[in-house]
Amino acid sequence: MSTLESAPISDHVQNVVENLAARLARRRAGRVPPHALMPYLAASLALIRTCLDRMADGSAVRADTDDGLPVYVFTAQTDAPMDPKPLAEETCLSCGDARALPGEIFCGPCALRLRDELGRLAESTGWPARAVYEHELLYLACAHTGPVRAEDLAARSRYTLRRMRGKLRALCAAGFAAEEREPGTDLVRYRFPDMAYPRDRYRANMSFIRTHPASLQEDIEYTAVRIIVALALMLLAVFVLVLFHVPLLFLLAGYLALAPLVSLWIWRERFRPVAD
Repeated sequence: MSTLESAPISDHVQNVVENLAARLARRRAGRVPPHALMPYLAASLALIRTCLDRMADGSAVRADTDDGLPVYVFTAQTDAPMDPKPLAEETCLSCGDARALPGEIFCGPCALRLRDELGRLAESTGWPARAVYEHELLYLACAHTGPVRAEDLAARSRYTLRRMRGKLRALCAAGFAAEEREPGTDLVRYRFPDMAYPRDRYRANMSFIRTHPASLQEDIEYTAVRIIVALALMLLAVFVLVLFHVPLLFLLAGYLALAPLVSLWIWRERFRPVAD
């Protein structure tokens, strides 16, 4: 049993996920993948799927798959038309009484309560560590129609191609993306559910996710390794240049001057935003 499956998810978080999924079902012919909730919730796919699994009763809501990707079927809404427009609510999706904040789906008090409870779950489960790249990859994938290549996503992300492929493989292993071969070639493409992810919602979600230390842990570890490797290569270059009779004191002075600048540049590079 995973950490999230056994996590004490509050009734408020569970209710928000259920209400949101039910509203989206009316726009998606009754078939709602966990991914479709991501633009409206600053949470991880695993956290959303855990709530949806708890909601599924095998009758009114069934857990199913679409081409290998998880989907939850709301049987009473299977005849509903498809509506790709972003969800907009006049009243709060949670309490149903107060007016939703402009451009949002929750009222102020419900939004604050949701943030607090997601924050407590972040401390006990570490969900932001996965959510921080899941949201970025979904946002980038939504800019493409159909399956997408890793290099197309990496070209607009803060990740190298090697790290992007690693993230995509992690999503495939968790069942949230599907890998396939491009017809007639050996090129690999990745498939996600069709959905819209507006940029303003992406920015708001990432802003909240990055307030949690767990979202930074992997980036900090990776950045530290990059800095160590860069400094080691610079030091190796110093020894090589000494063999060519370049004055050692001159090289050490250059190393001591450049090392902090290179370290700072690599450290700041991890915060490079997604390109428009």
